[in-house]
Amino acid sequence: MARTTTRTVLNLTNATLRLLINIIIFTFVIILVYKYSWEVYSFSYRIFGADPMENREETAGKDITIKVDKGDSALTVGAKLELARAIHDKFSFYIRARLMKAKFHPGLYTVNTTMTYDEMYEIFAGESNAVDEE
Repeated sequence: MARTTTRTVLNLTNATLRLLINIIIFTFVIILVYKYSWEVYSFSYRIFGADPMENREETAGKDITIKVDKGDSALTVGAKLELARAIHDKFSFYIRARLMKAKFHPGLYTVNTTMTYDEMYEIFAGESNAVDEE
């Protein structure tokens, strides 16, 4: 009888531990999925949405002058813009530029922190938009 009771207690303990471990693992997986889903959403929104650095309704923004050299890629231009705090992320700028087949002509350009990627691409695409270097 004591042996049966001990075996039952061990089986019950084993089942309880497996259940707790499964709950912990599933909770961990759900937290990771939530966290990385939010990161993917945010990154995708920066690529496909209009996500300027500053809101136009709240501020007039800040003008930033960027020099685009001959042969600069979209990633290089994005890195310059990110360093100047004109955009959130150089990689989303690069991917959007690749999707839109954006062209970057060499020159000195003035962009604003309230501009969207599309507005920046239009500025960089036109040689007539370049600021004269003095």
